[in-house]
Amino acid sequence: MTVIPSIKIYRVLSVLADSGVSYRLLRNIDNELPENLKVGKDIDILVRWKDIETFENLLKENGFKKVPHPFFGDQFLYGVHPFRKYRNTSSNFFIDCHFELACRSLNQGEWIPLDRVLQERAWRFFGYHRIGKINLNTLDPCCEWIHLLTRCIFDKRLFSKGYTLRIRQLSTQLSDDEQYETARLVFFKFTEPLLNLIRTDRFSDIIREHLTFKDY
Repeated sequence: MTVIPSIKIYRVLSVLADSGVSYRLLRNIDNELPENLKVGKDIDILVRWKDIETFENLLKENGFKKVPHPFFGDQFLYGVHPFRKYRNTSSNFFIDCHFELACRSLNQGEWIPLDRVLQERAWRFFGYHRIGKINLNTLDPCCEWIHLLTRCIFDKRLFSKGYTLRIRQLSTQLSDDEQYETARLVFFKFTEPLLNLIRTDRFSDIIREHLTFKDY
């Protein structure tokens, strides 16, 4: 599959980094950015809802147009704002804009927010992802770790190689207590079984074990 010229990705990321708008790059699995983003793929960004008008204007000024989101028919519950998607008008790639850390519920077509503690942490702390001379704000390791786990378990229903590698990397940056206190906000009594599966590198068993877990 064709990839987007890296200079175009670099230019967009540079504008984002210099914009003054609060944002978090949600993920860069397999180091897609800037050289390996395939045509039709997304750059996933977390933005504060109160900044959406400023952010939309920034995108419009830099060659993006709002398009229907593939999840426009889904239900966004408990204060989750519907995602917004923007297409680069000169190249076929997208900015996928999120306003809360959210995951699919076990009911198909519903999205729910992660715990308020995690929402607040996402904006209180951040990490850096350096691309060339650009420093991009990312989620801090705790928030990125739980974001990737919830995406694999609730949304993708799959732990791909790239996600598994990144979760392993983040796990080495977090203490056992940090992992437990973060995971329990989402997984409750499944937290210990989940952490045991991660520590023993049994990622392929996580989806099944989660769906069949009954000791709540």
